[in-house]
Amino acid sequence: MANHLAYTLLYMFIVAVFFMKKEKLQKRFFLKRTFQGLFRKKEPGTAVEAMMVFAVAFLIFLVVMTMLLSAFANINSRWQARQTAREYLLVAETQGYLTSDDLNKMSNQLEAEGLYNIDYSGTTTSKVPYGTTIYVHFKANIKDHTVLGSGQAGNPWSVGTKTNTIEVVRQSTAKQQE
Repeated sequence: MANHLAYTLLYMFIVAVFFMKKEKLQKRFFLKRTFQGLFRKKEPGTAVEAMMVFAVAFLIFLVVMTMLLSAFANINSRWQARQTAREYLLVAETQGYLTSDDLNKMSNQLEAEGLYNIDYSGTTTSKVPYGTTIYVHFKANIKDHTVLGSGQAGNPWSVGTKTNTIEVVRQSTAKQQE
C-alpha cells in the first residue's frame, strides 16, 4: 500500500512539473529559502495552471485508488473462502469427517461470499479413524472485478468482471472422540 501511495505522489509530481513553464521551474525549485519570494506579485495565468495540474493529478489519484480497491476486493473474497474452509476443517477434526449437512452449510456460506459451481471432490465425507489425515478441498468459480490495466491481453483497458477458478485445500488430523 505504501508503494502505491509513493507511486501516486510521484505521478502527481511529474504531472505538476510537466505543466509548469521552464522559468517557473527554475524559480520554484532553485529559489533561495528566504522571504523575498513570498511577497512578489503572482504572474498571470498561475491560478489556471495550478487548477489544471490539480485536476490532472486528482484524476490520476482516483484511477490508482480505484485499481487498488478493486484488487483488495478480489483478495478479500479469496481470503474469506480460505477462512470458511478453515472453519469447517475444525468441524471435520472434531467429528472425523464433514456431514452432508455441514457441506450444505459451507456451500451456503461460500455462495454468500460470491463463489459458485463449488466442487467438493477430495473433501473427507466419511468417518475416518482417530489420527487419520482429513481434507477440506474444493474448487469454485469466482467473479473478479477488473479495472483499468487488468483486462485481457487484447484489451488492457477493460472494466468489468471476469470469472476465475480458485482451489482451496486444507488438511489436518482427525481428533474425534471414539
